[in-house]
Amino acid sequence: MCGFIGKKLGLPPKSLEGWPVRKWRDVMGAWGVKSFDNDDALDWIGKIETLGDASLLQSTLETIANCAFSDDLAFQDAALPIAAAEVVSALKGSPAEDLPEEITDWVKKHDIPKSIQTELVQLALKALGRIRIDSELKELWEETQYAEAWHSEIMALEARLAL
Repeated sequence: MCGFIGKKLGLPPKSLEGWPVRKWRDVMGAWGVKSFDNDDALDWIGKIETLGDASLLQSTLETIANCAFSDDLAFQDAALPIAAAEVVSALKGSPAEDLPEEITDWVKKHDIPKSIQTELVQLALKALGRIRIDSELKELWEETQYAEAWHSEIMALEARLAL
């Protein structure tokens, strides 16, 4: 299994064992399909606000981008790279319309060099591809009526990153 990113950030782990499918919202802490519509992503915002560089973005994205497809990718490991990818998209001038104000402010305050932005874009695209193709988060969304909307959100983020 790929390492639990949240553990590195001091976020509590969650387990799906014993949970019926109908409880997915309770377990995932999600209320919508957008990148910041979940508890883990909102907790992660608090972590990035304290940093003056791209180190958290890079470590969050690398954890999943470098995760082998043979490794299980737990749902909580997928929410944070999606949030990080949103920040990268905003850094390169393609923010989500509903980007949280804290992230907008962070992006305005930090001048991340273009060379690092380019590296982060590649990591973000690789991480998103991994999450979209083979992750527990993908599986959980596919068990709901919101699967198509979730896939659309991920693909829209990938398109903004590729601009």
